[in-house]
Amino acid sequence: MKRLLLILMLSLSSLAFANPIIYSFLISEIYFDESGNWVIEIWLENNQNFEFYDLRYLESNSGIAEFTHFDTTEYSTITNLNLSNDLIINKDNDRIVLHINTNSKYQNDTVLLGEAEGSYLKNIEYGQSVAKLCAPWHPSFFYFYKTNLPSIGHPNSLEEGTLGYIYGYVYDHTGTPVSNFTFEIVEGYSGVISTDATGYYQTQITSRSYLMDALLTPLDQGYYETTPIDPVSFEINENDTLNINFTQTLTTLEQHRKKSILLSNYPNPATDFTYFVFDADIIGNKAAMLKILDMQGREVDAFLLNESPFLRQTGHLPKGNYMYQLYLDNELLGTNKLILVK
Repeated sequence: MKRLLLILMLSLSSLAFANPIIYSFLISEIYFDESGNWVIEIWLENNQNFEFYDLRYLESNSGIAEFTHFDTTEYSTITNLNLSNDLIINKDNDRIVLHINTNSKYQNDTVLLGEAEGSYLKNIEYGQSVAKLCAPWHPSFFYFYKTNLPSIGHPNSLEEGTLGYIYGYVYDHTGTPVSNFTFEIVEGYSGVISTDATGYYQTQITSRSYLMDALLTPLDQGYYETTPIDPVSFEINENDTLNINFTQTLTTLEQHRKKSILLSNYPNPATDFTYFVFDADIIGNKAAMLKILDMQGREVDAFLLNESPFLRQTGHLPKGNYMYQLYLDNELLGTNKLILVK
């Protein structure tokens, strides 16, 4: 049986390159109870019915299992009782992948846990969940966070059990505090933050690990600027209070429009390839240009794309954080962040 599943998974991998991944909001939450058991909540876009998918597999580092039965509610729940064989999910180091296929359209969703490379969901406790936060401007932009109030079977919420506090100063490259500076945090969720006349800020932020090298500076008319900072890493849990200072580097990236179009990539973090997903209607029959920049603003890759999703090999780039920008007729339409792990 295990060999058959592996053969089917290889077939699905081949299908992913022959038929583009359809980006979808799939794994919504993973809960670990006090006994170490797990429950996965799945949310299907446009109220699709899970039972009509041709192939349905769940993968972890311990193996692969096929779905044998499931509920058909909007927020479906999966445990080992739903699978052809038991899977172990290790909250301290695992890579969870949901694979589904219907009408020759392959979809998957990945969650990295604990010490898995690229994970920002570390030190998960029994009784906690990791839950997906959908960005307010488009459902294909999302973050995971840790929560002490699981909401299996219901929409996720940031109201309680999910937020800690950070405070500190924003400095320029000379060490001088930057007063009256408004910014957002690239990773996770913080909302809009402002420093006071002394350069001091304080804010709530989602519970997870952070490795930050840039801030977003909102500008007029829906534009914002990416401001590189000296890298800062920290982990925050509910009700933690941490002193985190940000120091700007000398360079900034050009202005670009935020929240105006769908622009994302999957998987992210990526390894040797990723699919870029964008609003194809805005380019019509034209070809758009996508540029990948390192965090110093240097262009490291550029290519034309005329369909969405668009497959791009990324194995030639070193691991790290990048920004990518979508242009049409030399007009910058949008920017997002790409993370590469090897």
